[in-house]
This record gives sequence, C-alpha cells and structure tokens, in this order.
Amino acid sequence: MNLKILFSGLLIFIFSVSNLLFGQCGPLNTIIIEDQSQIDNFSTNYPDCTEINGRLHIEESVPGNITNLNGLSQITKVENLWIYYNSALTNLNGLNNIIALSDDAASGRLRLINNTSLENLDALENINEILQEIKIIGNTSLTSIEGLQNVSITGPNLRIFIEENPSLQNLIGLNGITSAYFLDIIENDMLINLNGLNNFTEVSYRLKIDNNQNLENLEGLNNITNVGQDGISIASNPSLETLNGLESLITTGSFMIGGNFALSNVEALANLTSSGFIFSLTFNRQLANLHGLENLITVPYLFLGNNDILNDISAIANINLNTTYELGIHDSPQLNVCDYPNICQYLNTPSNVAYIYNNAPGCNSRIEILQACGLIGIDENTIVADFSIHPNPTNGTFTISGIEEGTVQITDSRGRLLKAFTLGKDETSLNDLAEGIYFVNVRNENVSVTKRLVKI
Repeated sequence: MNLKILFSGLLIFIFSVSNLLFGQCGPLNTIIIEDQSQIDNFSTNYPDCTEINGRLHIEESVPGNITNLNGLSQITKVENLWIYYNSALTNLNGLNNIIALSDDAASGRLRLINNTSLENLDALENINEILQEIKIIGNTSLTSIEGLQNVSITGPNLRIFIEENPSLQNLIGLNGITSAYFLDIIENDMLINLNGLNNFTEVSYRLKIDNNQNLENLEGLNNITNVGQDGISIASNPSLETLNGLESLITTGSFMIGGNFALSNVEALANLTSSGFIFSLTFNRQLANLHGLENLITVPYLFLGNNDILNDISAIANINLNTTYELGIHDSPQLNVCDYPNICQYLNTPSNVAYIYNNAPGCNSRIEILQACGLIGIDENTIVADFSIHPNPTNGTFTISGIEEGTVQITDSRGRLLKAFTLGKDETSLNDLAEGIYFVNVRNENVSVTKRLVKI
C-alpha cells in the first residue's frame, strides 16, 4: 500500500512539474490570440502564466472581435509583444503589469501596427525595458505614446519606427531613451516638432524625418551630436521652415535634405563639420542661401540642385574639395556666382566629376565657372559651345558632335557610373539602360563637359 501511495505521489509530482515547465504559457513559448474569448479565458487556460518566454501576438481573426485586453492582467514580462490589426481596440488596458520586453539579443520587440481605433499607450506605463525594437505604425487614432515614458533600458541596436500615425500630436514617451540604431519618423501629419526626443545624443546608423505634413522645425533633436553611416534624411516635409533642433550636430554619414518646400535656411547646421558620404540639398524652393554651412569641411559627394531661388553658395567655400569625388550644382536659375577658390580648383582638374547646368549665366557650365575663375580662355569655351548630343531625347543610340576624342562616361542622377566609351571608337548608346535621365560626361586633356541625356 505504501508503495502505491508513493507511486501515486510521484505521478502527481511529475505532472505538476511538467505543468510548471511546459503548461504555464504554452508549449511553443508563443501565444497567438485571435478573438475576445481567448483573452477572457486566459487566466483559466494559463493559470500560472506570468512570463511569456517568446511572443504574445494579438491579432483578431474577425474584424471588431477583440475589444479589450483586460483578461491579460497576470502577465508581467514578454519577450516580444505584437499587436496587429485590431480594429475595435481603443486602449491596451490589461497589459498594465508588464515591466519588460526583453530576454536575449533576438528579443525585446514592441510592435503596434494598424490598430485603427487605438488612442493611447497608457497601459504600458510600467515597462522600463525594451531592448531591440519599437515599431508603432498605422494606428490612425493614436494621439499619444506617453505610456512609454518609463522605458529607459534599451539595447545598442534599438530600432525605432514611428510611422503613419496621422493623429499623433508629439513624441513625448520616448524621453527616457538616449540613443538608437535606427530612428524613423515618417508620415505623422499632426507633429509640429520632435519634442520627446530631447534626451537622444546619438543615432548610430540612420535618422529619417520624412513626409510629416505639418512639421515646422526639428526641435527635440537638440542634443544629437552624431549620426552614423547611413546618415540623415529630411525629405518632403512641406511645412518645415528651419532645421532648428540640429544645432549640436557635428558629424553625420549622408545628409540629404530634399523636397522641403518651405525651408528657408539651414543656419542650424553651424556646428556641422563633416558628412561621410553624400551631402545634398535639392528641391528646397524657398532656400536662398547656404548660411550655416561655413564650418562644413569634408564632403565626399556634394550635390546642390533644383533650389528655385538659391542665389548664394558662398557658405560652402570652406569645403575641402580635394577629398570630394563628385560635385553637382544645377537647376538653380538664380545662381550666377560659383567661382570660389575651392570650386575653381576642383573644376580645373578634368578628371574630377562635375554636373554643372541649368543655372544662371556665369554658373551654367563647368567652362563658365572656369572662365570666371580666370582659368580658361574664350577659345576653349567656344569648343564646348559646339559640343552637342543628338538625338536628345533618344531611344537608344546617340551621337556626340563638337569633340573628336576623349572618354565618355554615362552616370545616373546619383552619380553612379553605368557605361564608358572611347569617343570615335565605340558605339555610344543607352540600349541596355532603362528609360530615364542620364548624364553624359566627355573629357580629354583639354576639356571636361557634362550634358543631360533623356532616354525614352
């Protein structure tokens, strides 16, 4: 009898231990919730489940079925929390006891995507640790992310994506975070500034501020001194008037500022000294000068284009163009002075790649600038005046007239070399390239000239 009792007790112990080890939060360490009944019965189905060592994925299978998360209040830790496509969920109440999204290098992700009725994240106010990712995208009713304000423990590769939240009024809630690997703020139409990012000092790979319709300035980025390899993109923010907020920026990878039609000055960049790859200012219709760039010294690729009222580029006269591989100054019809010593020296070396066209007389071609620099005479200018490409546009093959010998290089709008020919020996064609705009550079020991060619 005692053996029977002992054996029965052993079975009960084994069952209890196996339930403790494997039954708490599901055998696969992933819990997928698709309807309200799973939430309401969570404490019954998982009575001892407090820490999910995997993913909690909440995504309704029937539109409007999930209305609240109240039944999940026993959960205190999750490796990855994914809440997708719940059309009737207005808040995250029920997740109030979660304190961390973390475990190892592959975990620690918060994803809130396309929850169209979600208004706030207040229920996440006890979370202090998110190691890998914050992705808040497509929540059309979301007005505040203040519930994240206690997040202060993050990993070195933290990626933050705040995108397509048209009702989001500010970024307060990210104020406990000091650095990120990615930081993308895209298509949040109610944002006026970036307050909430005030404690960031570094973005180690990429900072992207694009397509925020009412963004007026970059206040909130005031303490960022460095952005890493991929650099900064500030594009298509039609209300952006200044870059105020970037006063502490010293170095960045690429820096591309384009399509900000209200941008009138870049004076906030007064402390910027180097760009590690491309520095471009394009399609900024109200930008008349570049004051603020006087301390910029190092730029491998420099492009200024399609700035309708730009008439003064004197601020870039301190750039050391000896370390520059390509220079573009084009489509600025009011710009007529380009003969600064660094530009003169750069253009005077025929092998240096330059795209100079569609500016005002005096700055409308490489030859015009060199002539203003006093480095070329009228006769050489006449040679270039005779240079032409026809047909233009072309559907493939084209002919170059006015220059009899030299090398021909075909590049795209980003300056990438696509084809090369020897003039007079090789057929010049775009037959294996797609339709679009290309640049034809012809150079020999006497001259280097670039013209635009369109393939149709």
